[in-house]
Amino acid sequence: MKYQDLDLQELLHEWEQEFEESIDDFNESLDEIKRYRASPNMFDKVVVQAYGDYSDLRDLGQTIIRGENNVLISVYDETIKESVMKAIMLHDPDLECSIEGKYISVKMAKTRAENRDVIVNQAKTKYNDFKQDLAKRSKSIV
Repeated sequence: MKYQDLDLQELLHEWEQEFEESIDDFNESLDEIKRYRASPNMFDKVVVQAYGDYSDLRDLGQTIIRGENNVLISVYDETIKESVMKAIMLHDPDLECSIEGKYISVKMAKTRAENRDVIVNQAKTKYNDFKQDLAKRSKSIV
């Protein structure tokens, strides 16, 4: 028998760890969905080519929320504004970007109703992925 020498408490602890990892992964994937509403962390996964290397946007500038669907990005070094804007547009082509003085203005192109439909569909997909991941992790323990 595969688990003959294992203690029930050890199996339970192992299962709890796998479950917690699945929950963490699921929460991270849900955070990705929130990008359809302006938030300070909506550009956390944007990587900018600057200074001959790649850097996270959060290290190159500050995100300022200006309403539900509008964000300003204050780039610390104005010489890389074009690179930052290009990285944002590559990250999400549905965003409208423009340079306004010392800021990069980012507007969500979709209406609130359109965003809601997209979010619901993405949430369903993420939930199904979570269930499959949880089932796979459970099988690896048992």
